[in-house]
Amino acid sequence: MNIEPGWKTYATAAVFSLPALIFWAFGLIILLPNVKAALELGGVDFSNSNLGWLWRNPLFLADYRDFILIAILVLLVSLELLSRSWASWRRATVGILVWLLNIADLYGLTLLVLSTLLAVSGLAHAK
Repeated sequence: MNIEPGWKTYATAAVFSLPALIFWAFGLIILLPNVKAALELGGVDFSNSNLGWLWRNPLFLADYRDFILIAILVLLVSLELLSRSWASWRRATVGILVWLLNIADLYGLTLLVLSTLLAVSGLAHAK
């Protein structure tokens, strides 16, 4: 079995993770504050509604982003240093982690867009 070198696996993962990390940063720095302001302006309150999950899920990803990334890094470093069979599973596992990162990013951004649409519809009905 031909095992890919670790540097190549992690370089490929970094390249495929970069768009997700850029969109995640965009969502945190620009999109999330604007959506919060639009929701407040539109009078949308998710705290007592059935749509509370729509707002809590992106906030969870935003609030715990550092913990999530550090946990992934600690896991990968631990596996590199402590596991002998890790090299044969590295490529598949890192690929799945990158895929999950991209899915979580798209999920969070989609929920932010849906929240914004609800806020805009609230503003439209208020006038």
